[in-house]
Amino acid sequence: MNFSYIVSHNLRSHTCNIASIMTLIQTSASEQERNEMLLLLKTVSNSLDGTIPHLNEVINIRNNIGLVSESLSLNQYITTVKDVLSE
Repeated sequence: MNFSYIVSHNLRSHTCNIASIMTLIQTSASEQERNEMLLLLKTVSNSLDGTIPHLNEVINIRNNIGLVSESLSLNQYITTVKDVLSE
């Protein structure tokens, strides 16, 4: 059940971002605005692409498959979130 919540949240956040950006692209007043939105769409798309391996990791952790502990850079994740939200 927890895994389904994680999947739902992660995928919903990306799909909502993509849908919002698409609306902004369709209503853009200029080519420059559209290009900026396309760059933002690329960022969100890359983020979604990175989410899939993370979800696989959750499955593996849940099943204790190849469980390896590693240090993470919280600053890197904060910077990524700030970059996405800054637009």
